[in-house]
Formats: sequence, C-alpha cells, structure tokens
Amino acid sequence: MVHGGGWIAGDKADGDSELGTDNPYFASGAGPVLDAGFNLVSVNYAFAPEYRFPTQTIQLGEALQFLETNADRYGLDMSRVVLAGSSAGGQIVGSYANVRTNPDYARALGIEPTMDRSALKALVFDSAVLDVGRAGSPQSPSPSNGFLYDIGARSYLDTTDADWLARANVTENATSDFPPSFIADGNTGTFPDQAAELSAKLDRMGVANRLNLYSKNEGTLEHAFMTTGSQWTDEYNRLRIEFLRGIVG
Repeated sequence: MVHGGGWIAGDKADGDSELGTDNPYFASGAGPVLDAGFNLVSVNYAFAPEYRFPTQTIQLGEALQFLETNADRYGLDMSRVVLAGSSAGGQIVGSYANVRTNPDYARALGIEPTMDRSALKALVFDSAVLDVGRAGSPQSPSPSNGFLYDIGARSYLDTTDADWLARANVTENATSDFPPSFIADGNTGTFPDQAAELSAKLDRMGVANRLNLYSKNEGTLEHAFMTTGSQWTDEYNRLRIEFLRGIVG
C-alpha cells in the first residue's frame, strides 16, 4: 500500500493526509484486506519538492526488491503481489506498473524493473491522481481541494514541462500488458473522470478491470471516501476483495 498526501505529506501508518483529520485507514481499509487472508505492507516515500518524480517510483521498486529478498522473514508470498495506492500514492503505483509492463516507458524514465512481471497480479487505485497535469481540477469543483492538489503537483514535477507531465500520466502510458485493476473514487472534490478514463482504456485493450464509482444521486462521496466508515465503504471493500480473489485467488 502506498499512501496519499499530494506527494508532499502523509505517512505509511495514517493513510491519506489530504483528508485533514486523523485517518482510521487501518480499520476501514486494511482490516478487510487482512480479514480476507491477504498480507499487507504499507510503505513510505520521499516527499516533494526535495525529491521529485520519478524518485518515488524508483523507491517503490526498491521496497519491492527488499520485500522479495526478505519474504521468508515476513511471511510473504512475493509471487502474488497486489499494489495499491491512494490519491498521490495511486499515481506512484501506476507509474511503477508502467515501468514493469511498458519497456519503452521504463527506458524513458531510466528505471530498471525490480520484480518479475508474472508476480505483479493486480492493482488497486483509490481516488488516484492518474493525470498529474489535472491534479488541480477535481470533479465537482472544490476550490480548496484543487488548490491543495495543485500545490502538490507543482512540487512533484515541473507542470509546465509537457514531456514530464506525459511521463507522469498513468493512463497515457498504460499498455495491454498493464495489470488487472480495481479503480475506485468518490464524486466530489476528487477524480472520477480520471478513474473512468483509465477503465475505458483498459477495456479497449482487453485488460481486466472493475470501475467502482457512484453518482451524486446515490450519495456525496468525497476524495478517499473509502478511508472512512460508511455503507459505501462497506460496498467498496466487498467489491475490492471480490475482484482481487478473482484475479489472485
């Protein structure tokens, strides 16, 4: 699991700091995963602006390499790996998945993949910022959220550089070898449009995926809604586990 926080904040123990409150992630997010029989490892990464893209992508690869080396010590099956990321963490996860599955992308970033492709079974995107260039433009406009996301994006990379924006765009660089993905988001002050775009591209390429979105008629769901308890979080967890069991076993 890779936490959110706009690439400039957050911690592996507290989920997505963009929510502005202590986040009971391990009760609402990790608990159902553990109850379903999965192991869970949450990792940190260096913050922007001191460390900019793709440093965090490289660090995720290093973390996976460490876990593979120490799999017996921690009781992990590193032949069946699911990468999950919330908000900014979703972009980091998606970038690493592209490094692992798109050789041209890996060469463009100058990054060597650090795990066997067959071991990367699936991805989970929770309110992921898949297009950094649009981080400041969440759907159902939220000026305060957009302002904060834009600060994070401009800290993470040069948002005036079209080449780097393209390299950081998860959807743009996804190929037909992209891992099966569970893609979820809310509908207020967040990025359901980006989630839908990734799902549509994966559909066109024949990549298994499940899109978990809700209309405003069903309820108002904020950015990273799945980190707080609600009927929608319960349904999200049910669908997420169902998808992962179908892919990973």
